[in-house]
Amino acid sequence: AASRDHARDLLTLAAARSARSRDACAPFDDESAALLEAGLGYELTAGQRQCWEDVEEDMCRRLAPMDRLVFGDVGFGKTELAVRAAALAVKSGRQVAILAPTTVLAQQHYKVFRRRLEPLGITVEFLRSPSRKYVDEATGKKASSAKECRRVREQVASGRCGVCVGTHALLSPKQVWHALGLAVIDEEQRFGVRQKERLKAACVDVDVLTLSATPIPRTLGAALAGLRDTSELPDPPPGRGETSSLVARDQPGRKEDDYFLTAILEKELARGGQCFYVVPRIADVPAARRRLLGALKAIGHPAAAGVVAPGAQDQV
Repeated sequence: AASRDHARDLLTLAAARSARSRDACAPFDDESAALLEAGLGYELTAGQRQCWEDVEEDMCRRLAPMDRLVFGDVGFGKTELAVRAAALAVKSGRQVAILAPTTVLAQQHYKVFRRRLEPLGITVEFLRSPSRKYVDEATGKKASSAKECRRVREQVASGRCGVCVGTHALLSPKQVWHALGLAVIDEEQRFGVRQKERLKAACVDVDVLTLSATPIPRTLGAALAGLRDTSELPDPPPGRGETSSLVARDQPGRKEDDYFLTAILEKELARGGQCFYVVPRIADVPAARRRLLGALKAIGHPAAAGVVAPGAQDQV
């Protein structure tokens, strides 16, 4: 019964959104388009251009609010589409909410959006959780998140902030928007259904752009049923290789497995890449560290001796 009620709510919301209309956005002028292209650093892939045409069609030539899912592998350029959609919305006098599931990802988006959009004169703010302290980049000292949170909320409510990046704090009833026009939801599978729909229900006329590398069945089901539009990024940007996955036995202390781990580390570090060794329990971390130091010693990496050479600091 609860599932049927929830499905009914979703259909009602989808019907309400499809019946509403809002003013279409104005396309980019030549100056804004040139600034965006210059800040990218590479040519858009064919898949990115097709996805951008889909998003631009939704925002500039349709009156019904956009509800589009963009899916593609990690590093295939989903964030770039969100950057351009945000710029398009702000240039048309609307505000943008960038919703991320974790503080780390939200901070990453904040840096990217700020770097790409500030040359266009767009103000980007980061809404932190009011219950945590943070390190001020300007002073290097810890500062009160509550005070910073109040400042950002005031900027958003007054309209002085064009793009606001944050986590669940953006869903708070305390958040008042001056003219919210676009909501970007990244890694939507990490949010609860009700959390995502709460944002849509509060802003029925708002364009919604959802980004995901692994769309959940409910999202794909909604797309197949025609409740939302989809776009795919099938190819990586130039210079980025495809993600490869390998499942193998790994038993610490077994010579064959230790040799295999050492070979993988050597290959990745030799190309200037990074390695993440994830263990299931905190109690396993010391043993894993000793094992990795032994592997690094075998390949002659300076980190094995506790000294990180210049240029290798970001690898270990």
